[in-house]
Amino acid sequence: MTGLVDALTSWSIDEVPRPLARPWEAVLADIHRINFVLRPNADYDTQAALLPGLVQDLIVATATPARHEALVALLSAYKAAAYLAHDLGVAGLPALAAERMRQVAEELDDPVWLSYARYQRAQLLTGINRARQYDLAVQVADIPGARIETRGMAHLTAALSTAVRGDGDSAQSHLAEAAQLADQLEPETSPWMQTNFGRTNVGIWRVSIGVELGAGPGGRRSRRRCNSPRCRSRVRPHSGSTTAGVCFPSVDTVTAG
Repeated sequence: MTGLVDALTSWSIDEVPRPLARPWEAVLADIHRINFVLRPNADYDTQAALLPGLVQDLIVATATPARHEALVALLSAYKAAAYLAHDLGVAGLPALAAERMRQVAEELDDPVWLSYARYQRAQLLTGINRARQYDLAVQVADIPGARIETRGMAHLTAALSTAVRGDGDSAQSHLAEAAQLADQLEPETSPWMQTNFGRTNVGIWRVSIGVELGAGPGGRRSRRRCNSPRCRSRVRPHSGSTTAGVCFPSVDTVTAG
């Protein structure tokens, strides 16, 4: 992880580390590989090897005519770095990656990306400070111009953070808000930024949160009904807590998002 630490700490968005030494198409191919192959398959070693150079390449590319596309890809790379560090237990690095995401979102200057970066910050708090996580998630859910996926995931995060603290009424309220947003989407699970938000995803969170609130082993039977291919992944559960065979979705999603 030394290379990833260096990539996140040594360079920010306004500091071009070196000339771009390979074709832009090759850089895009690597970010696609991160998002659609390595993360879904929990290939931590390859991600750790690929991300440091990729982050630098994307920073360089923000100074080219492909700036907007490079910024979106860089935000995605920082997201991958954040969850890689989280899953491997590297303290402090997820928060730094979230801050890098915020910086990129500010460069994009669009509520879609500003709200998305803020949502990721809330998600990455996980069990550190559930009360603060809830406050941040609720703020994101109310941001004008945020995408449905971002608002929906923010409500799911808020639901989990209150469920963990034993507030069942609030958790159910946020689950209902998320379900209403999911019904506004045509696909069962949205592919946007690999959030996988949608009706199936809400169903998975509903069961997990129900178990957290004491619904009992019946959650296991309901969980098996949430069997969309987009909801199956080798990604390790993020909270590390299971009851009745159900993994609690405390970070990103329980899927490859």
